[in-house]
Amino acid sequence: MLGSTAIISLTLLFSGVSYASPDTLLPHGIDGTNGPQDLYKAAELSGNIELVNEKREDNVALRKVPNETPELEALAADLPQYESFAVVGDSYSSGDGAFGGWGRGNCKRNKGSHGSRLNSVLKPTTFAYLPCSGAPVGNILKKQVETKAFGTPDLVTMTAGGDNGGIFVKILMACILHKSSKKCDKALKVGEATLLKLPSTLTPVYEAIMNKTGDDGVPPKVLHLGYVKMWARDTPKSECPKHGTDVSWASNGVGGYRDQINELIVRINQATKEEADKHGVTFVDVDPYFEGHRLCDGQDASWLQHRLTLRENGVLCHPTLDGHTAYMNASLHALKGEKLVNGSFVPL
Repeated sequence: MLGSTAIISLTLLFSGVSYASPDTLLPHGIDGTNGPQDLYKAAELSGNIELVNEKREDNVALRKVPNETPELEALAADLPQYESFAVVGDSYSSGDGAFGGWGRGNCKRNKGSHGSRLNSVLKPTTFAYLPCSGAPVGNILKKQVETKAFGTPDLVTMTAGGDNGGIFVKILMACILHKSSKKCDKALKVGEATLLKLPSTLTPVYEAIMNKTGDDGVPPKVLHLGYVKMWARDTPKSECPKHGTDVSWASNGVGGYRDQINELIVRINQATKEEADKHGVTFVDVDPYFEGHRLCDGQDASWLQHRLTLRENGVLCHPTLDGHTAYMNASLHALKGEKLVNGSFVPL
């Protein structure tokens, strides 16, 4: 250990900061709580704490953004030239968990994110990188799409929906950290209710983006990237152990609640795809790329963050740098008109 430097392992999904000023910052207030701050407390109470040397060689926080592989470069080279590219969305687009270097401000925009790295291989003339960690759909519309910086792009990628009502933070607080059946059931019901409202919140965002046409009057190509199921299915508790950087909350999630949370993610993706199809937006299913790389698939296999440092809050259950490579791969194949199904690429 390095003095008292520690890493507290606990659970948080789609968290981040709001658009409030620093003086009024209240990340994902949950029933009067202060988001990440109270998640620390919840982890402490539940015993889900693990101390890890912050300078371990395998600490993902020390990783650098790699040069893109020849395969990804070749995929990008076969695509049309996009003159203007914009990225909008929540923490899955800002890059929480990728640890490729932070930008300025509270949005935690990360150089290791799939959007930032897509820019490096697509090489557009202009690039608007606008996602913000913790942004619900309404703020994506007002604070990102309806800004001068968004411009009139001919390509847009986005993630959205997981922060509406702080659904996943509430669910993980109740079902994993506190492990209260009563509170978990209530949180899941709230999640279901929020899911029903998702299409109506996405509609104005899609419409606003598709109306951002250039001089040619052609709407942009829009990719809405989905979320991924977090836990491996059917993993016995004995095979989802607490060791290394695999932490006890992962074991707590094994069983019905783990499957219920996974199913809610599936339903969010389904609802998003149905609404996207109505507006000419391409929904990109990234989930197949994560087969064998979910939480409880093994310490070295997971492409989802499973620990939280004292310096970077809100990254757990977000894609790692490898996870963002998968998102990038899915985006490039979608632009090529392909999707991954059962290990093979088929037409969209």
